[in-house]
Amino acid sequence: MLFRRHARLTPNARTALGDLLRSPTFELIPLKNAMDQAAYLPAGSTVSVTASPTKGLEATVELAARLRLAGFTVVPHISARMVRDRAHLTTLVAALDDAGIDRAFVVGGDEKEPGAYVDGLALLRELAEIGHPFNHVGIPAYPQGHAFIADGPLLDALRAKAEFAQYMTTQLCFDPGAIATWIAARRAEGLTLPVHVGVPGVAEPQKLLALAARIGVADTHRFLAKNVRFVARLVRSGGFYRPDALLEGIAPTIADADAKVSGFHLYLFNAVEVTERWRVAKLETLARGSTSDATSRASLLDALAGFPDRLAAAARAETAGAVPPGEWTPEQIVRHLVAVEIDVHQGRLRDLETAAEPHWTWAEPGPWPGEPDLDIEGVAARFGEERASTVRALRAL
Repeated sequence: MLFRRHARLTPNARTALGDLLRSPTFELIPLKNAMDQAAYLPAGSTVSVTASPTKGLEATVELAARLRLAGFTVVPHISARMVRDRAHLTTLVAALDDAGIDRAFVVGGDEKEPGAYVDGLALLRELAEIGHPFNHVGIPAYPQGHAFIADGPLLDALRAKAEFAQYMTTQLCFDPGAIATWIAARRAEGLTLPVHVGVPGVAEPQKLLALAARIGVADTHRFLAKNVRFVARLVRSGGFYRPDALLEGIAPTIADADAKVSGFHLYLFNAVEVTERWRVAKLETLARGSTSDATSRASLLDALAGFPDRLAAAARAETAGAVPPGEWTPEQIVRHLVAVEIDVHQGRLRDLETAAEPHWTWAEPGPWPGEPDLDIEGVAARFGEERASTVRALRAL
């Protein structure tokens, strides 16, 4: 089912969820739409800025400084393997200090050819030696392991890094039981570092397709390799994910003071508006003392219905730029989304009506071949018509 009924929450669990969901950390990627997306964030909220090997740490620092100037509390990622040497690190730290930024999130990173620091621990030790302005330092944690590092060394590194950090953030994970078990194991062995639970935001394939095209092929491969479960979950869900079940599954752990869960970290994939609509609606539901998701459902459907206008505006803005060889033009991208709407979303909704236990295989249609004389405006209008049809079917469920 697309909209599942979730388990009843205890009053303590509901309160704990609401407390953390009111002031999460929002993660942005340093793309050119980041500041536009930041406009949908609550004023003064905490924003984490990732680091991309294809864009460099300077892009992270630049966006972090702009966000800080806009009034946000900013947590830039410093990717150890992207830092060339001590002089480069000193320059980065000075730029962040000049911008009034006093927080950082230190990761090892995915750069194939590292500079002077092969992992996050090496960078943390260097920061401690040279001095830094960061009074809150975060480090990553992996409840379901790391794609490239064995569990033993991964936990050894976490324990060593803990003395340099004020909190740890769990990376993408969709199994609340795995998160709860991992946290309990760390507490049992004496690791007391507070944990922020990483929560994927509301996501749909169109958003991820656009993101993949913008972060570059190398980063896309890393994203897919490290987030196989996320992609598989999207496929199984029929192409739309929201984190209600994850939050409600992890709620008992959040309500347990011994677990020391002190925050949520929302992975937004630079699609802020739809996740922020979901977050606000979820808070309203929690405040009413009900697990009914009618408000969230309505908000999500409204966001789906409003996406064609945003897509058309983005497509028009991109038509003037040159398209690199081998990549789709804006019109081809929109035609692909038309095909997805017709062949995937609407097809699966029909299956839900006619099949007792529908099963779907992976589908990735090419650009819609119909009406070849249409320009980008016409294709965008056709996408709007097909999306409206999809939304009508969803509202009728």
